[in-house]
Amino acid sequence: MGTTFAHNSSNIALTQYSSAQQTALLLFSRTPADEAKAKSFAAASGAVNTAIAGLMINHSIQTASASGLPLYTCYSNQQSTGNFGTRLADAMEAVFEQGFERVIVIGNDSPELTTTLLQQACTCLLTHPVVLGPALDGGVYLIGLSKTAYNRALFVQLPWETPQVQAAWLTYAPNIEVVWLRPLSDIDGHSDLSFLLRRLPQSSRLRWALAVLLQKKHAALPHTAARPPLPISFSPLHQRGPPVGL
Repeated sequence: MGTTFAHNSSNIALTQYSSAQQTALLLFSRTPADEAKAKSFAAASGAVNTAIAGLMINHSIQTASASGLPLYTCYSNQQSTGNFGTRLADAMEAVFEQGFERVIVIGNDSPELTTTLLQQACTCLLTHPVVLGPALDGGVYLIGLSKTAYNRALFVQLPWETPQVQAAWLTYAPNIEVVWLRPLSDIDGHSDLSFLLRRLPQSSRLRWALAVLLQKKHAALPHTAARPPLPISFSPLHQRGPPVGL
């Protein structure tokens, strides 16, 4: 079962799905509903758009869980206040405070991220303090940081959610050798999703489930709409998220 804890200084709540490593994974994500509001994946009902977001979030959870690393999740309804950099920094610090020496952060919008890549990032972090996965649009789909290389002031100031964030890491770590993983695409809308469907193999379950959802025009959803493997409850509000009903 998952274990939920709250980060006292910022009221962040993280749900842990496994344990016993010095490197932890952190899935930092919007809820399906919030992701659907921010991105338009399909010219269909809002429920279909939300289901697509939920499916990609679940795919990220399954990929991360298969790595064998301790996995924490922090959704938009569990995060602290402030801009993206501040909220991400608070979530990372909450994981560091659990005793981990290294944290690997991923999102929900790079479905081509594999368990093998996550394990590669973990291995690289043993000898390098910074590991990054570059997205094709100039962002990053993975951030691996050792506790010794983490600098909150510099981290928060990075130009998050812009195409300049990759280049800005050279300023963050000018004297540190950064390991770059292979580039991947991320999914910010319908055109990105269509491109992904053409790249995924015919046998991919994710490809099939996305294709089914994209054909939907109404709110009725197929049973393939994925849900998180464990409900997320958190203090002090004792709410649940992301919503079980998509």
